Amino acid sequence: RFVTVGSSVGTPQVMTSTDGINWFGYSPTQASDWYDVSYGNGLFVSVSADGANRVMTSPDGQTWTSRTAASISQWQSVTFGDGLWVAVAGDAVGPTGGAVMTSTDGIAWVAGTPASTRAWRDVAYGNGVFVAVAQDGSVMTALSNSGSTNSARPTVIRQALPVGISGTCVDVADASFGYSTGLTGGWQRGWEPWPNNGAGGWACLRALVNTGGTWRIDNTFL
Repeated sequence: RFVTVGSSVGTPQVMTSTDGINWFGYSPTQASDWYDVSYGNGLFVSVSADGANRVMTSPDGQTWTSRTAASISQWQSVTFGDGLWVAVAGDAVGPTGGAVMTSTDGIAWVAGTPASTRAWRDVAYGNGVFVAVAQDGSVMTALSNSGSTNSARPTVIRQALPVGISGTCVDVADASFGYSTGLTGGWQRGWEPWPNNGAGGWACLRALVNTGGTWRIDNTFL
């Protein structure tokens, strides 16, 4: 079954389909700006950016039950992997930060500890790792229960700025691209395979890395 959710300005706010072609509408228990829905372990879970209750669950996509989020935050995305639900928010207004929350059953939620307070927009799971991305280009990762616990997964901000064929990276304006890390320099010239008629182009590259709360420039992450 396919399930999609929508904003409070539309009716219905939930639609389901068994073939992706013919859709049927349903009304959740609360009219909110439902931003994302995911499925795992026999349950659909949706998160909202507003409203009194910012999580709702359904076993079939048709009948929904309101749940209490870990904090009053603008929840943007939710995913399931390795027995754990993870949701991220686009702000940090809750008493405990509110940018991340987790649940083992999709019903009871607890606040997590994000790598930094960013406008997190999406979270996904794969190969034993949860990965979240933010509006400003930040990325954070967290190991699942099946991931290795011997090494901490760092937060990496990979940066690439276009440069001409004969240009250098000496004059890059660090203050514009430091993301409040206080780091300067470390740019290296390299080939970046971004879409450019399929050819890529030259760029100034560096990677801002945070492990254990301290930022550093470590271009081995490029």
